[in-house]
Amino acid sequence: MKEQRKYIRVPVDRPVMVVLSNGSEVKTKMINISVEGLAVLHPAPAEIGTELGFIFTLPCKSGFFEVNVKGVVRHYHLQGVNYYIGIELTNVSAHDRGIIDEFVALKCRY
Repeated sequence: MKEQRKYIRVPVDRPVMVVLSNGSEVKTKMINISVEGLAVLHPAPAEIGTELGFIFTLPCKSGFFEVNVKGVVRHYHLQGVNYYIGIELTNVSAHDRGIIDEFVALKCRY
C-alpha cells in the first residue's frame, strides 16, 4: 500500500543539532524534511511521544538560514547501524515554516 502524505517530503543530508528535554545537545544527521516533519539517523532509539528540539540550517535562494523547531517522536526503526527516527513538527514559527517550505520547493524543482 502506498503511503499518503499531506505534504511533500524531500531527501536531505544535513547536520542537525537535537536538543533533548534535559537541555543537552546531540549532533546527528537529518535525512528528510517536509513542512510537517523530518527524519534523522541516530545511534540510539528515541521513545515515541518524546518532545525534542531541532536546530539546523537550510540553503534557500538568498542564502543559508537557521531553523529552530520542536517536534515529537512518532516512529523509529533500525536502519543499518543507526535508528531512523520520524518526527512530527509541533512548534514551528511562521518564519521557519517559510524557510522549510522554500527549501522543499527548491528541492522539488531539481
